[in-house]
Amino acid sequence: MCAVPASARFPCQGFHLPSGTARLTGVVSIEARAPYLRWRMALTAKDVMTTRLVTVDADTTLLDLEGRLRVARVGGAPVVDDGKFVGIISRSDVARQLTIEDTYAEVARELLAGDEGVADQIGHRLKQLRVGDAMVTDVATARPDTPVVELARKMLDERHRRIIVKGDDDAVLGIVTSSDIVRLVADGRLSEG
Repeated sequence: MCAVPASARFPCQGFHLPSGTARLTGVVSIEARAPYLRWRMALTAKDVMTTRLVTVDADTTLLDLEGRLRVARVGGAPVVDDGKFVGIISRSDVARQLTIEDTYAEVARELLAGDEGVADQIGHRLKQLRVGDAMVTDVATARPDTPVVELARKMLDERHRRIIVKGDDDAVLGIVTSSDIVRLVADGRLSEG
C-alpha cells in the first residue's frame, strides 16, 4: 500500500485533490476518481450539448416549422442542407418575418386601395413563406472541445441564446442553449477550473 499526500497530483492528470482530503491508501482506480475528475475538469460543449435536435431545411414552410417546434417543445432549430449547417430559425425569427410581411401588406393595401385581390395575394404569400425567408445565417458556432465558460462568455458578449456545435464537416453535432448554461450554474457544475 502506498499513501498519497493530499497535495499530490494524479499521474498524467494534472488535477489536485480537494483540500481537506486526508490520505488515499492503496490503488485508486479511475472509476473511483471519475466523479471528482468530472467535477474538477472544465466542461466543454460536448459535455453539455443537446444532440437530439429538430432540424429543418430551408424549404420547410413556416407553418410546418411551428408545428415541429411545438411538438418538440423547443424554440428554434438548426437549418441544414444536405447534412451541412446553413443557419438557424427560431420563433422570434418567424415573428420578425411576419412583422415585415405585415408591414408590406399595410403598404400594399394603402397603395392599392379598392383592389379586392390584394388580400388574397397577401394571404397566399404568408402561406408560402419558408424557413429560408426568415432564418438567420450569421450564427454563433463552436467546436465540441470549446470550454463551456467560453460559450457562456460568447452568449453574453454577442447576445446569443443558442450556439451550434459543429463537426469538421460542418455537420450539426448539437446545440448549447442559454438554459443549458443556467442549469449548470444552478446545479453548481460550472466553474472556471
